Parts: sequence; structure tokens; C-alpha cells
Amino acid sequence: MSSPIVRPDISVVILAKNEEAKIGRCLERLASQRAPYRLETLLIDSGSTDRTIAIARERGATVVEIPPASFNYGTTRNEALRWVHGERVLFLTAHAYAADNTWLAELGRPLDLDPKTAAAFSREIPDDACPDLERRALEPIFPEGAYLQDLAGRSLEEFLAERRWVTFSNVSSIVRTEVLAAIPFRALPGAEDQEWAVRVLAAGHRIAYAAASRIVHYNDDPLPAMIRRTYRNWRVYAPLYHRRLGLGDLARSIPSSIAGEFAFARRRARRPVPHFLRSCVWWPAFWVAAYAGSRNPAWT
Repeated sequence: MSSPIVRPDISVVILAKNEEAKIGRCLERLASQRAPYRLETLLIDSGSTDRTIAIARERGATVVEIPPASFNYGTTRNEALRWVHGERVLFLTAHAYAADNTWLAELGRPLDLDPKTAAAFSREIPDDACPDLERRALEPIFPEGAYLQDLAGRSLEEFLAERRWVTFSNVSSIVRTEVLAAIPFRALPGAEDQEWAVRVLAAGHRIAYAAASRIVHYNDDPLPAMIRRTYRNWRVYAPLYHRRLGLGDLARSIPSSIAGEFAFARRRARRPVPHFLRSCVWWPAFWVAAYAGSRNPAWT
């Protein structure tokens, strides 16, 4: 008589392409977790030409290969439901890794405690190599204190009037499988996680920020990649939050951002002069990309 098939509690889904330098550490930290969950791990690879696939298989992950042209930040995550069996899906970025062995338990805890909480996401922290500029960008988005996002009887417009933004990140997130099946990600150029979170809240669910679940991550992209990412994200932010930037926004935001970096450089920067000089390039590039993206919305 065959043994009954035990359904995993959590299906870990990692999207990857040419991540051989970091996927091993990502999976090693996953394996080191102290958490009361049965796991399965799926890596969806969109055209790696290095050892990403081999490393993932060596560490016990199931690998599904898809054509590079079919990859999308949103719909590829929906496709994962075809291959996983868990009651929850944990999305993890291949170049991120758990800061300690409680990351997984802390990420799952909000869903354990509250059936109305549909999703939770981790606190992103930089590694030691992260420049001060990117470090400062992460801090206000991922504070030390946990919180819950819940409309609590308010309209979405009232909620956004208070917060301006919904925060959610698929760098390290967990969602109930049934909610993802009912509310799939959209095919968007970027910020698919925030757009999804807005619809989940509007449907009456809650989203938890699990600050005690710490994931080490930052985008160590060169300037052109940052510009492209910002442009893509703001194509979504503009219609999602009704924020179409104008030239006046550029005139205010660029000097304000640089002034903030100057004050930081004087007080806390590890390398004050390089930090400030880099910010004089980084922030104008960021805001111009945001402006351009907001003028070309992903939908109207």
C-alpha cells in the first residue's frame, strides 16, 4: 500500500536567469530555516546560460524552464500555480537570501495567526557592500516596526489618502494559494506586486509587513538598469496612484533629494564626498525616469 501524498504547507517559487553567483546562497539559507512548515522548492528559469539550473537541482529544487520571451514579472508567478502544491506560495528573488534562520517562520506567522491576512512580505535589508545611497532608499520603505495594511471599512481612496502608497514586495513574500488563484498578477512592465496588493486590499483582505522576517537584498544595478527599472515601475505607479508627474515635480524633487543626500553625507555617510557626487547623478536620473514613466502609463 502506497503512502499518502502529504501536501506541502509552503511552495517556494524562485524566478531566475543567470544567477549562478547567488542562487546557491539563496537556497542554502532557505535550507537552514527553523520553521514548522513542509516545503517544496520550484525554480522557474527563463533562459540561463550559466550554472543556475545545475546549482538549483544540486540543492534539491525542481526546475521548470521557460522561453525568455515568455517571462513576465506578474504572469510568470501565476504560471507557478501549475507546478506547485502548497497551501501558500512564497516568492523569493534568486539574488536575495535570508538574514537568519527565523526569516521563514516570521514570514509565515501573520498568515498563521489571522485567516483574513492574505499575504505578508519581509523587511529588506542591505548587505555590507550596499552603497549608502541605496541603503537610504531602503530604510523608509522597510522600517523596523511591523504593521498591517487593512482598509477596515474605508474605501481604497480613503486608505490611499492617508498612506499615499500600498507597500508590498515580491523579493520575499508569501501569499495564500487560494487568493492568488482568485486574484492573479497582471501582465505589467513592473511593480506587479504593488498593483496586486491594491486589488487584494480592495477585495477585503489584509496584508502584513513582517518586519522580523529579514531578507538581505538590494539592486546592485548600474545606473542604466536603475533608470529602466524606475521607468517601468512608474508606468504602473502613475495610473495606480493617480500620480502623473509634471515638470514642477522634477523642479522640486531633484533639488530636495540632493539636499537630503548632502545633509546625510555630512552626518553619516561612510564616504561623504563620493556619496554626494554620486547622488548628484543618481537622483536626477531617477526623477527623470519616473517622470517619463508616469507620462507613458501602462493603462489608462
